[in-house]
Amino acid sequence: MSAPDPEHRPPGPSSPEDDRRSSRSIPGDRVSIFDEERRRLKHRLELQELVHTFSDQMRSQRSIDNIARVLTDAVVELTSFRNAMLSILEEDGRTLIGVSSSGHKRTLEIGSRLAKYSIHRIQCDLSTVPAYTEALTTGEIVYHGTKEEIVSTLSALTGLNPGILEIIRRTIRMNLALSVPLYIGDRETGMVPLGVMGISSTKTEVDPEDVRVVQILADQASLAIYNVRLFERVRRQAKRAEISEGRIRRIMDSAHDMIISYDDSGKVKFANNALRESRVYSMEGELIDKVTLDRVHPDDQARLVEAYLGLQDNLSIRGMEYRIRDPSGDWLTHNINTALVQDENGKVVEMVAFIRDVTLERHGEKEIVRRNKELEILNALITNLTSDIDFKEMIDRSLTIISEFTGADMATFISIQEPSSGQLDIVSHLWVPEEFADFMEADFPKESGSPLLVGNDVQVLSDMKNIDPEYRSYIESLGIKALVSIPVMLRGEPIGYVIGGVKGPLVLDEEDIAILRAVGDQLGIVFETARQMTEVHDD
Repeated sequence: MSAPDPEHRPPGPSSPEDDRRSSRSIPGDRVSIFDEERRRLKHRLELQELVHTFSDQMRSQRSIDNIARVLTDAVVELTSFRNAMLSILEEDGRTLIGVSSSGHKRTLEIGSRLAKYSIHRIQCDLSTVPAYTEALTTGEIVYHGTKEEIVSTLSALTGLNPGILEIIRRTIRMNLALSVPLYIGDRETGMVPLGVMGISSTKTEVDPEDVRVVQILADQASLAIYNVRLFERVRRQAKRAEISEGRIRRIMDSAHDMIISYDDSGKVKFANNALRESRVYSMEGELIDKVTLDRVHPDDQARLVEAYLGLQDNLSIRGMEYRIRDPSGDWLTHNINTALVQDENGKVVEMVAFIRDVTLERHGEKEIVRRNKELEILNALITNLTSDIDFKEMIDRSLTIISEFTGADMATFISIQEPSSGQLDIVSHLWVPEEFADFMEADFPKESGSPLLVGNDVQVLSDMKNIDPEYRSYIESLGIKALVSIPVMLRGEPIGYVIGGVKGPLVLDEEDIAILRAVGDQLGIVFETARQMTEVHDD
């Protein structure tokens, strides 16, 4: 057995000499430790401040390109990663588009042969990049620890030929790479994938502090990109609503009934041709001014003024009649209805008055009834366009409007789930017998082969030989003699159809068809808005 090493002592109580030696070395060691901790703390605080600065910059941007540029620059500046490139998912959720890259001047360090390579050339299907698919499916960072993995991912993204890829494999100096997912939400409540950032390093090991910084920056970029996209969708939606409202205004301008609207201060905003040509109402001043009021029959003046004042207290006018003198001196009997347009806070911002001349009602009762239907549907369109009601209630109300306007005895809203494949979905029914509704839900053809489920215009079908035999037999058993199809449009393409069944003959003139087109356009906007709001709430 060998002698014990004099320099090596087993664990146990220390001797007085050891304590003195230890006490002499503690002050210097403590200073060294404290200095190191102070430097680390200072570095960490500086890093946190820089991360905060870059995060603020991303949140202040209004374009995805600018956000991507700030993100990739921040990764390269704040971490040891040598390169960073960001690819964004298009809104179809499938296509990857290159946006920005930062780092070494020879992008991705793939050699002088590829010095002109640009991140903006990337445009590919997400499913072709397994690492990116995994990252966006799990929400976790995917690590690439070999050149083969790095080159494989690069090949899927860029589609470079094998010769160039071999040059990359031999000359590449990247020792590891990460695929960092950008997304909103989580796996439990639902993820909204936005894109993937690829970063690389010449180091052989990952610094946890660097990964933590990258993750914070990626989270901030995800929020900024999602907000930009959400704002853009809302802007596009507002534009489509503006276009739809313009069409409604044109219909109103050509209506035979008199229509006038006022802003919240009582000033005239719009008056259609029928009202201007009547020369009965003044279009200056506030609501009913003195010029107009002097033309109203003295017995009706007080009642009409009281009704107009009630508009500012959110009290609509419904079917009120009064007498007013025309320029030739004859007394006319007018019927007025109003619609109040409110903002998101419930404040009235516009008052629309629909005025119908009922003086000649006994000379043309049939025409007046039809115009009254037009008045009701225009009133409903304005109200629905600016209201904040439940989506299902909106669909049911729209089906009711269409049914009452066309005289339909039953109606169904059928959406096209996938316009490219023609897949159909029964959204809502109105006045459809339960047995027939069950048949439509279970056995209705799931592809748009019917002549009623094609095209961009309103159709009336009285000869039903071309529709599905089983569907036709149900229709005939219910006594339906004619069908009407109204396309539900969005961005110029049909996303569904409202099918109405009438037990008698159905005749629509050009003005009727124009109004039904406007209803279809509005339904498309409401349907898309409800879908997007559902996605936002789910997120």
